[in-house]
Amino acid sequence: MSDQPPSDVHVASINRLKLAVATAVIRCKASHVTAKEYAQSLGQSLRKNESDWKDQARKLEAELLRTRQELATARLREARQDQEQDDMEWDMDEKESNQGNVALQSSAACPDFAFPTPPSSIPNEQPSQNNLENHLRSSTQFLHSMIRLKSLPESTEYDSLPVDALRTVKDSALRALEYLGSYASSHLHDDGLPWKLMNDAVRGVVKTLEHCTEEEIRREIVQGALELVEKLLELMLHNKRLNDHLTQRQLCCLVVSLATSTILAPLILQRILPHIQAAAAMLRCSINTTSFDPTLYENSFFLLSMMEDILLLSRTAPSVHNRGDHMKRALMEVGEGLDSCLLHISEDFPLFSQQIWRVVNILEWIISTKTEG
Repeated sequence: MSDQPPSDVHVASINRLKLAVATAVIRCKASHVTAKEYAQSLGQSLRKNESDWKDQARKLEAELLRTRQELATARLREARQDQEQDDMEWDMDEKESNQGNVALQSSAACPDFAFPTPPSSIPNEQPSQNNLENHLRSSTQFLHSMIRLKSLPESTEYDSLPVDALRTVKDSALRALEYLGSYASSHLHDDGLPWKLMNDAVRGVVKTLEHCTEEEIRREIVQGALELVEKLLELMLHNKRLNDHLTQRQLCCLVVSLATSTILAPLILQRILPHIQAAAAMLRCSINTTSFDPTLYENSFFLLSMMEDILLLSRTAPSVHNRGDHMKRALMEVGEGLDSCLLHISEDFPLFSQQIWRVVNILEWIISTKTEG
């Protein structure tokens, strides 16, 4: 019955109900406002309530994640301390079996063991939950705490963590990427933007990606990182403050830092290429028309500079073959794409063409040296 179309009686009933609601709304309006103005104010009130509800949900999600982060860090600390205590007791038993009562003297002479606990994932002061910077700082601190635990001798592999702790690591990395993109979008031209915190967040995500071999989690983090890259590239390309070189370079640094991941590097290069091709197409079209876009033209140089930085970073990375066919294919794809960008524009736009040639030469040199190595 539910799949059948509504009958005429049902349609008429619905129309009568709508008319009754509209009549009740009109009768409830104040005398000094029109029916249209009153209906618009009701709509705005409903939208505001919906927005408030979503904000409250985001606050609760952030608070829940902070609690999970604190719990996961505390449990891992406790597990590390218990393991260390067991090792110390085993050592003491072994000394007693070999040296008898001498073990007591040697134990007293031993220096105290200082367990290098990571910093707390929660700031001392509880921040306002609607502050993106505080959300970003909380997730960043947690990721670096986990990385520090991972760097300790005989530390637990990420994939050996309890399921809830592993999910907390994944959610923290994804939220850090989300908060970073939202914060950069809404505060890009603010004075005193916390670039160091933003770079720390990127490094924490990259390290997390390196330490985690769980395929599904890595896939989700990679997807979140690429979404952030696209957002940063858009911010860079549409920045109309052409003299704001500092902001542009900082955005470049965030993308280049993400590209230090051998997993992300080829994917980021492939994401940058279409934007450079779009700039080249605009220049090619502007030769015979008035479609020249100065903002896109000027900002495209930052993309080429960023691509150059990423390629130069790969000099110290393992060879193309050791990093897999994906990187080799990406380098070849980028090289072919950049070559096609030069079609019909090299004489009219020599600076743009020269920068592309520079990147292509670096790319070809990297492919040849890494293939030989």
